[in-house]
Amino acid sequence: VNAKSIVGLITSIFKLLFVAVIVWWYLYSRLDTLATLRWAWSSQMLAIIAKIILGLMIRVCIALLVIAIADLFYQKWKYIEDLKMTRQEVKEERKQTEGSPEVRRRVRRIQFEMSMKRMLQEVPKANVVLVNPTHVAVALRYDAKKMEAPVMVAKGADHLAEKIREIARAYGVPIVRRPELARTMYSTIEPGSPVPQTLYVAVAEVLAMIYRLHHRK
Repeated sequence: VNAKSIVGLITSIFKLLFVAVIVWWYLYSRLDTLATLRWAWSSQMLAIIAKIILGLMIRVCIALLVIAIADLFYQKWKYIEDLKMTRQEVKEERKQTEGSPEVRRRVRRIQFEMSMKRMLQEVPKANVVLVNPTHVAVALRYDAKKMEAPVMVAKGADHLAEKIREIARAYGVPIVRRPELARTMYSTIEPGSPVPQTLYVAVAEVLAMIYRLHHRK
């Protein structure tokens, strides 16, 4: 049982006691009237009882209204008090909501590593890898039957570029040196995005060269 439940129970008991006191006080003040009922006629008796019951109901309703108003003010006060938080509570809540900086950094690192792993898994499916020649590598894939335009499947700089070249060599993906085109695509296109129309001609020339070399073999 928590403190909130105990407070609720005590509050309910006080409400019942308040109504009970009102009922007792009203009936006690009508004892003389009730005592005269033994000598009253039936019609008079019914009228007196009805009057007492009506008065009792009115007072009970007023008591319940007072309780409701008091409870409304209490709930409003409690709500405001609950909103007040110490500086430490704010820090703890922020930590629970957003996570600690260490956890966030770890999550971002894991997400980045998973993203890089998925990207590198696409390199063997590429038709060609454009390089610059060592700092930048861009992998392109094009299937004329399924794609409207070539798609960049992977890109990387420095160490990641070397990794893309290693995978390309391992899977026999042609590596073509096109410094300017590789730099432009690296800076303007994200993996999974199609090649923009402004680069269609340059990319088409590279793919045509790859297809010619493939057919010669």
